[in-house]
This record gives sequence, C-alpha cells and structure tokens, in this order.
Amino acid sequence: MKQRLIELVVRYNLKNRKADERFYQEFFRIAKEELDLDGYLTELVFIPKNDHMNPKYEEYTKGFGGMFGQAAYRSATGELVIYERNINYGRVMDLREVGLEFTESEVSAYNLMILQTLLHEIEHAKQAKMKKEGTDFESKLIRIADTDKPDTTESYEYSIIERLAEIRSFEMILELYNEIGLFDQRVYDYFDARYKESILRGYHFED
Repeated sequence: MKQRLIELVVRYNLKNRKADERFYQEFFRIAKEELDLDGYLTELVFIPKNDHMNPKYEEYTKGFGGMFGQAAYRSATGELVIYERNINYGRVMDLREVGLEFTESEVSAYNLMILQTLLHEIEHAKQAKMKKEGTDFESKLIRIADTDKPDTTESYEYSIIERLAEIRSFEMILELYNEIGLFDQRVYDYFDARYKESILRGYHFED
C-alpha cells in the first residue's frame, strides 16, 4: 500500500494538481485492494462542494459532521464520506496558518494533508474490524472505549479511538515524506508537530 500511495501523491505533485475526486477514488481503491477490510470498507461517498446542501446528501450533511467534518468513516455501513467543501476549507486554513499558501510547496503540502485525513479515517475502518474480530489487547481496549455514543468536543479530545487514528496517520505521513521527494522543512515541521501533539493528546491537567 505504501508504494502505491507514494506513486499517487507524486503523480499529483508533478502535475501541480491538488487532490480532487479522482484522487479520493484512487485512494479508496488502493485501500480496498491492499487492506483486508471486506465488509468494513464498502463504498466511497464523495459530496461535491457545490452539492453540499443538496437534499440527496442530507443523511450525511445534517448536524455537526456536515457543518465541520472533513471526512468520516461510518462503521454501520462501511462508507468513507468525503465533504469536499469542508476539507478544502480546512486544509487551506492549515496552509495559511503555517505560511505555505501561495508557495511552491502549497500543492504538495495540501495533498499530504488530504492523505493524512484519509489515512485517519481508514484507521477507523481497521478499528471497526478489531472491535468485532480482534483478540489482542488493543482490540479489547477498543471494545471498552468505543461506546458508539455521539462525540462531544470534550469526548473527542480524550478519545483513545481518535488518538490512535491521529497517531498512526501522522506516522505514515512522516514515513512517506522522504520518499515523496519534498524538501521544504516547513512541510515536515508541520506534520512532525501535529504528530507530537497527537501523542500528547488527552494528557492534560487543571490546576
């Protein structure tokens, strides 16, 4: 899977092309073919930014997720949902925050940010399988921690499910970084900082 993801991102970077619907489709196909997730990863639901308020997508866009969610994994159906409007906006804001907007590295950084989001959601598909079929300690921990209750801002911050998905997705991005051929320290520093934040996530105290 790793090599195919590198090839996908490099192809888009060389064309100076930001991730689009086809990028998501190719990622989904790679995940389906490379990961043993039959029954847990079933369909890609891509919601175009111009159709975000279309009634046919209401089951996906209503509520908190539709307002702010960039992507989502629905364990009940195995669907990977992409909110093009939200993910574009969120990642552009990230680029702006770290000073990468309108730079030579903008497209490459954007595509890696998109890939991290997708890898995060795929981790949830893996967790769904572990919850149902796993016998190791992590699977048992996921069964205890994953209550299927709606997330709140506070529960999301302390969720071991979300924390593991973030850590593993950033680990993969940092692993791929050198092989993709990027040499902008700002891009690496962005992902490295987010990775370290994920490791410390939930470990807070109040005086």
